[in-house]
Amino acid sequence: TGSVVDKKWVPWAIGLLFPLVLLIVFGTPLFDQRPLWAPDAPIAGFAFEQSRLPSLAAGGWQNLSMTGNEYPPLNLLPRRCLEVLLDPASYVLWGYIFDTVLLFLATFLLLRVLQLSLLASLIGALAMAFSPQSFTLIAAGHMSKSGMLPFAVLTFACLALAVRRRSMFWFA
Repeated sequence: TGSVVDKKWVPWAIGLLFPLVLLIVFGTPLFDQRPLWAPDAPIAGFAFEQSRLPSLAAGGWQNLSMTGNEYPPLNLLPRRCLEVLLDPASYVLWGYIFDTVLLFLATFLLLRVLQLSLLASLIGALAMAFSPQSFTLIAAGHMSKSGMLPFAVLTFACLALAVRRRSMFWFA
């Protein structure tokens, strides 16, 4: 008859809370087939990018003036694989879902590296994934910033490992 924290089911319950909250947050556009509209993530822009893949990975090319780099190269985020597979409206929605899941996992890993308990790590990762900052990025359409956050968190995890283990490998 210990405290609630001592119960083995509590981490599982918090771990299952993440997909439930994910469904609540993204459920309406996901099940109603409604696109997420945001000023800085225009669906037409992603349709234009799809028409220029894979050449956009190296930057654009303007044929009339014969100069390169009219368009900047694409950022190399893992969710860019979805752009090839999905239509532009679905890509925006699934891109944010993918970034939210990655942020949850990266934060969980960071907190475990910092030797927090399983329960504290799950609660912290849940709080980070669904923080107001994440919703602000989605509402404004900042997909690149949303995609960068998990890697910033992973950078801190590697930094903590490098300092703790005194290994240059984790700094790389």
